[in-house]
Amino acid sequence: MGVSVSRRIEARTRQVQQATQVVAAFREASSDGSKQWASPVPHDDGSRRAPGESDGREVSYTDTSAAWAMLQTGVPPKDINVGALPKKTIRNVKNNKPRGRSNGKVHTSTQWDNGGHQDNTIVIPYETTEQVESDDLCSVCGVYTGNEIYPCRVCSKVYHEICLQKIGQCQDRDALALLVRAKTNIGWSCHECETLGPLLTEEEMQDLIDAFERCDINKDSSLSLDEYLNYRQKAMEDFDIRLSEEELDRERAKFKVMDVNQTGTLDWWEFLNFEAVRKLGRRSKNTLVRLLSPKEIDMARQTFHAFDVNNDGRITEFEARETYSRWFARFVKKETGGDGPERQKAPTLDLHVDTNARMLMDADTKSTGTVMWMDFLRDQALYILAARPNLPNFPPVKQAWGASKR
Repeated sequence: MGVSVSRRIEARTRQVQQATQVVAAFREASSDGSKQWASPVPHDDGSRRAPGESDGREVSYTDTSAAWAMLQTGVPPKDINVGALPKKTIRNVKNNKPRGRSNGKVHTSTQWDNGGHQDNTIVIPYETTEQVESDDLCSVCGVYTGNEIYPCRVCSKVYHEICLQKIGQCQDRDALALLVRAKTNIGWSCHECETLGPLLTEEEMQDLIDAFERCDINKDSSLSLDEYLNYRQKAMEDFDIRLSEEELDRERAKFKVMDVNQTGTLDWWEFLNFEAVRKLGRRSKNTLVRLLSPKEIDMARQTFHAFDVNNDGRITEFEARETYSRWFARFVKKETGGDGPERQKAPTLDLHVDTNARMLMDADTKSTGTVMWMDFLRDQALYILAARPNLPNFPPVKQAWGASKR
């Protein structure tokens, strides 16, 4: 994102080392409730009640949801007062241990996938009369001033440039250049939507904090290439896999992609957004679709419609190839002379068309020869989410999504 990213998050990046201590404090605070469940004691009436229970019908615990939400959105750990977290009481409970707790809520359902969300099939109609529109009033000042407003491509909020600057956003040239994208097909994500941290569960966020802490050997709040490669190697060793030299080269290439401000190191924001995609990639596709905003779904409809030439609600391989041919041909110079630059680039054009058409048709999991709307949306969901951060270059998303954004 350029220097603006580093400056904007410099304060909180320096505090990442303290996150482990905060996590430990959260664990200790949260353990009050779990210990009460696990340690029933006998009473005069012969029943066994947990400490803190009243007549075997209530349990008290510390609600850490607000603190975790602050941490996920980048609030420095030192600014979170663990001791001030509220106490909550669950009444009319039985003497059985809850199945789990996420964001301070007790889950009783047994149908949760590894992302902490229900994995029921979701259906979103392709044809819809509902219009997805942005708010009319600035999210900061809440008034209409007649000044130009900038809409977020993820949520419905809009902002004045001066209001963003008042809350510490868009402070330099690079950030302002990204803001201008709000008026283009590329779009711009507001400060509340540009980080993927809020999409992670408490446990996933904790894993990344711990991983960053372990990798940052010299404790300078950033990861060098050697520190990152060491982190990836240890992660694979957990599966008894040793990275080959070729695989290490791929990890070096990934490091360059992650280093969006080209400093040669990864700060917490860069590490979080890239590794969050790995975490999200382990969830089911139905779960990821549930994370999409109405604006993102509407943009996916427009993309699907661009491929669905005959508007029958499905994409054939022929339609995919034709659409990609038209798209990539825009980058081929028109033939102007005898040397024929278009002919020289034609093989490359065909390769791009073949590769991307196959990628799009991979969503045809039932081998019907066509890709339906919901298959397309489920297949693209992870790439759409990964495109939320504002990057100085085009986001590394699957080509079907990227083509419609430019």
